[in-house]
Amino acid sequence: MLYSAGADALLGQDLVLSYELEDGKTERVLVQYPKPAAEKH
Repeated sequence: MLYSAGADALLGQDLVLSYELEDGKTERVLVQYPKPAAEKH
C-alpha cells in the first residue's frame, strides 16, 4: 500500500517500484496514478 498525507498528492504521477526477491533477482513494477478527467460544465 502507498500512502500520502495529501489526498491528491500522487495524482498524475508515475512511480517505479523496485524490489529484490529471495533468489536475488530484482523486479520492477510501474504504478500509475492518472490525473482525473477535466470536469465538463
